[in-house]
Amino acid sequence: MELENEEIEIKVPQGLVLLFPSQNAIGVDELKSMHFEVKNLIVLDGLGENVDGLENLLDVFESMVGDQRRLKDERLSKITND
Repeated sequence: MELENEEIEIKVPQGLVLLFPSQNAIGVDELKSMHFEVKNLIVLDGLGENVDGLENLLDVFESMVGDQRRLKDERLSKITND
């Protein structure tokens, strides 16, 4: 069975780290050396070679980020209108 590789790109908020098995993964020491302040951490594990599972999880993640941005904008809008 041949797996099709598809690059997926989404924007995430500053301070969020998404960890999942990958050939390009970086370790904790590299993250520390970059002086990256982790505010939120999401770990995806147990996917093995299931590319469809990873793609589905990333779709859900992208939706969650969109919802968080929308809610933040609504809260800020409410504050400025009061």
